[in-house]
Amino acid sequence: MTIPRLAKLDDVVLKGRNLTLYNEAVRHCGGSRPWQSFKCVECRQLLSLAQLASCMTVLKLSIDSTFRAMISLEVPVPLTPDAQGRHRVVRGATLVLEYPEEALRLPLAGTGFVVIRTPRGVFHPNVSSEDMGIREGLGIQILCLGTKLAARTPVKEIVLQSWAALNGQSVQVDPRDHAGVLNDKAAAYWMTHIDELPLSTEPFLDLDTGNVEE
Repeated sequence: MTIPRLAKLDDVVLKGRNLTLYNEAVRHCGGSRPWQSFKCVECRQLLSLAQLASCMTVLKLSIDSTFRAMISLEVPVPLTPDAQGRHRVVRGATLVLEYPEEALRLPLAGTGFVVIRTPRGVFHPNVSSEDMGIREGLGIQILCLGTKLAARTPVKEIVLQSWAALNGQSVQVDPRDHAGVLNDKAAAYWMTHIDELPLSTEPFLDLDTGNVEE
């Protein structure tokens, strides 16, 4: 089946669980009229992307106040090296994406949108260390998507950037450049193992064929 390109996600017909999530979210959408309109559009785009991409599932979705989504991504993720100093890789991550209303008007810090719920112990230059999360009582790790994200950055772009960052297709590894580096130890490690990145070269979505829920 030929699928729309990412610029035409509105052409996707939501089905099954994605349609249920959309209807439930929209029914409880709150806030000012411009904020409600933005959230409803982004909600549909996110679910359309999930319907096309076999590597992505939207687990939870709420747009009553902020835009909040829990997303599962089938992506290789680097973990803390073992006793021999060899990094480990697991496949799969659960992310929580939060998009505040303020992001409609202003560029916001790239650390304010995505946190990693699982796996634990992600060892990545652009992900805060697990120790930092424990010290701050968060129990999570923060994914940095750059110094700032432009106002009105589409949610789909945040998902795509997160996926590319986690598997090393787009990563800042220079610990001297803190525009995105949250873990100096991981940055130093990956600078000396740069030939092992990316962890995968697979595309997020095949633009000619894709997974459409029947």
